[in-house]
Amino acid sequence: MNDTQYNRAMTGEQPGIWRWSDRLPEVDPAYHLTLGEGETPLQEVEGIYFKREDLNPSGSVKDRGLAFQFSYYAALGHRSFVISSSGNAAISAAMFAEKYGFELTAFVSDTVDEQKLQMLIAASVNVKQEARAVTAAVRFAKIHGIVNLRPGTDEWGSIGYQTLGYELEQQLGGAIGSMFFPVSSGTTLVGAANGFVEKPPLMVVQGSRIHPVASKLGSMGEDEESSLATGLVARYVPRMEQILALVQETEGRGVIVNNQEIEAAFEWLEKRYLPVSYDASTVLAGYMKAKNEGVSIQEPVVILLTGRRR
Repeated sequence: MNDTQYNRAMTGEQPGIWRWSDRLPEVDPAYHLTLGEGETPLQEVEGIYFKREDLNPSGSVKDRGLAFQFSYYAALGHRSFVISSSGNAAISAAMFAEKYGFELTAFVSDTVDEQKLQMLIAASVNVKQEARAVTAAVRFAKIHGIVNLRPGTDEWGSIGYQTLGYELEQQLGGAIGSMFFPVSSGTTLVGAANGFVEKPPLMVVQGSRIHPVASKLGSMGEDEESSLATGLVARYVPRMEQILALVQETEGRGVIVNNQEIEAAFEWLEKRYLPVSYDASTVLAGYMKAKNEGVSIQEPVVILLTGRRR
């Protein structure tokens, strides 16, 4: 691999997150790697604004964060990487690895969605299933001396998501109301928040099986043994204090939704031709529940649809 391969990364048609390079930490332009992520539509449906991150190249918001991480580390000479993922981040990383010739090992849970697993197996990726995928990836990175792309602990993991804030302020002319996020590690929320000139109320939505952040924000809900939100699985959240501070600073809230509420939101979206995942539907479920419970919500409401249906 040589630098000329990286120079092909930037095109006039698909600059990706690097459209905003003047606002991001400096990376040699020769290493501005991209799948063509970002500049996703903001679609208004019945008075709600949906940020269509499911329309990113890999089908999820993860493309933004990984575009910066891969670019930053490639500029330092790294070519081998490891990632632990519930599915979408690994799929995105696999697309970058295939496009730019990186060596990638992906650790996924032994309960990972079967369709996502088959997508990874079909890619040029070393896939390993482990009950404790996060721990296994950390160990693997140390043994082999390679970069661990886990966004929740990598200091560069949230940077690419700042472009969500830049885009939304441009698309809405700066007038942003309450913004609802699905939260696992919370890296997307942290990055997007840091991209706003004026931060909107940040609303954390989590499923009824795993909800460490929403619980700390005072949200109540009956625990369920399983959740349709299979991508929201982080029990340990390294950025917890940062997330709580941002939500409290913006007078946001936490919302816990159950499977019945997620299914209802999924069907609502499906009827309006928005084919997104259950994780993305969880966000709409959170908005619906907050509205029904009389929670103070500022208009215009923005809901982050993080991933497409697989």
